[in-house]
Amino acid sequence: MRSTAKRFLPTNARTYTAEDWLRYGDTGTPNVREKLIALTIEEVIETGPSDFNTKAVCDRIDVNYSMINYYFGGRNGLLAEASAVTYRKTILAMHERIVAAPRNAEKRFRAYIEGEIQWYRDLSAWAVLINYPIASKVSGEILEAKHGAELTNYFEFYLAMVGTMVLDLRKGTLSDFDFGVDNYPRAALLLNPVTALDTISLVWSVHGIAVWSSGNQIGSASASDPSLTQRMAIKHHIEHIVERAKKG
Repeated sequence: MRSTAKRFLPTNARTYTAEDWLRYGDTGTPNVREKLIALTIEEVIETGPSDFNTKAVCDRIDVNYSMINYYFGGRNGLLAEASAVTYRKTILAMHERIVAAPRNAEKRFRAYIEGEIQWYRDLSAWAVLINYPIASKVSGEILEAKHGAELTNYFEFYLAMVGTMVLDLRKGTLSDFDFGVDNYPRAALLLNPVTALDTISLVWSVHGIAVWSSGNQIGSASASDPSLTQRMAIKHHIEHIVERAKKG
């Protein structure tokens, strides 16, 4: 089924500013390869992976279609690279959100949940692709082969962030979050196996509501007042997650 969403992307991306490129890319001065990845992220947000067309991406910066094969080995390789960039930016965005939150354990934890929900709403189809690579099987296999170890490290960093917040809620402390992808406190968190397992459970819950709220689902999308239903359900679920984080 083709997307019926109104196109909002400019056809010509050659006039993009550094800020435009940084929205979905890693650098404000991208080379051709990096531009193709950033534009792929944009296009998939609008069309979804099934309707994603590599020619549309090439046309937007006026490069030959053969560049997709040259840089990525084909469409699936391009989707895999875009997935890796999106995943890294997702984890780093959560870190920024947590650091910027009020210095209060519960407010910080709530800001993290709400931030993840909004982030995945903005990412649309990527919410599914980066959490469930089977949505694009071949690109998922390429992603695992090329970036599996790196992205596992990012995921463990993410678990360390959430685990630290859970410990703060339960112990009445307030951590500084002065760690990053290369020096997160993995060993310290594993000293408390119950908290570690609770953290994984909480992450699943937050991921679930974030992915669910990223689009209109069959059934809920045709409810008599879907927006009201979603708002109430999300608020109710967040309260459950916060209480579980506090008490275990």
